[in-house]
Amino acid sequence: MLSLLRAIGGEQLSVREMMLALRLKGRDNFLKNYLPPPPPALDGGYLCMLFPDSPRHPRQKYRITPKGARLL
Repeated sequence: MLSLLRAIGGEQLSVREMMLALRLKGRDNFLKNYLPPPPPALDGGYLCMLFPDSPRHPRQKYRITPKGARLL
């Protein structure tokens, strides 16, 4: 989870952008290991969605919360 938080930093990143930052290629594997339902980073309050009411929104991005910033 720390590597994911570091990759996001102070930005808002899509799943594809997070995968590029982490140098990962397999989207299914990334979603299974980094953002499984419910994602631990989201449930723990370390990340939040740009469109929380629509998890599959085409422009969905994730960003670090203040709690996530403190963890870093």
